[in-house]
Amino acid sequence: LISVGTDKGFPRYIKPGKPVYRAAFQRLVENKTLQGRLDLLILTQLIGNENASIKKYEEELQVLGSLPKYPWELTSRIEWLLRKVHGSQAKILKYESDSASLSKILQKEN
Repeated sequence: LISVGTDKGFPRYIKPGKPVYRAAFQRLVENKTLQGRLDLLILTQLIGNENASIKKYEEELQVLGSLPKYPWELTSRIEWLLRKVHGSQAKILKYESDSASLSKILQKEN
């Protein structure tokens, strides 16, 4: 269906494998509803990835917090984990905002 052109071993462009597919691919690319639905799926996956990361960071924080007395050397690790949680949460908020906007647009089109 497609032909991938390379330049020095790296993918450079994608074009239809046969000229007859060009019109079909062009219609797919121009379909805003399809684009919105696919973007929603991607955002859902990204939110899931960030939630999984937060869970992993929180589990490590819980282990470190359960120590009766943690050495001062762990302070930088704890701060790093907290920054990671904060960063992931910020990404989730952005993804959810983008997702809500896309959902509104898709509802108007239907």
